[in-house]
Amino acid sequence: MPRNRAAWLTGPKVHPFLIDDAPFPEAGPGEVVIRNAVTALNELICPRDLGIIVTKYPTILGADAAGYIEQVGQGVTHVKPGQRVIAYCTGLGRQDPAFGTFQLYSKASKADANLTSLVPDGMTLEEAAVLPLAIATASVGLFKKKCLGLPLPKADLETGKEKGTLLVWDGSSSVGGTAVQLASAAGLRVVATASRGNFDRVKELGAGVCC
Repeated sequence: MPRNRAAWLTGPKVHPFLIDDAPFPEAGPGEVVIRNAVTALNELICPRDLGIIVTKYPTILGADAAGYIEQVGQGVTHVKPGQRVIAYCTGLGRQDPAFGTFQLYSKASKADANLTSLVPDGMTLEEAAVLPLAIATASVGLFKKKCLGLPLPKADLETGKEKGTLLVWDGSSSVGGTAVQLASAAGLRVVATASRGNFDRVKELGAGVCC
């Protein structure tokens, strides 16, 4: 069994993290275990500094996994050991360190396994690591019925038939850039805010107008 190491948060507002051994997370039915190569920093690290949300210590933070499939549980067929993947892991929501990404090996549950995707050959793991939480956040805001409830993107979308206009605030951020791409793929005309230095990049992502 591989040795697992983690950055442990041992208590509210404790600095720094404690680097120590951690249990190896075995993949149960419908689960995957990822050997992390890169993990991204995002607002989900704030509980360390604010002493909120976390109810059980010690714990392991982190939600964005980028690495290699180490194990697949029964019923998982869309990924195989050794493949490069990204995953959105929900350790903080579950209050379970096994699902945090600030460790060498992270578990993704039955629901999270569906949020585990292959990384294209032309993309590095460093580039891919920023996507999981950004995609999840943008997707919920755009397509969940209780939010904007927009139509889902389709692979066979006909160009030239826009279904409306969407304003994306800060289209150069990780969530904003993802929202620009998803909304454009869903057939919307996208207007995005960004600094002038990022106009070209945001337009490459799919924005028709930058301001």
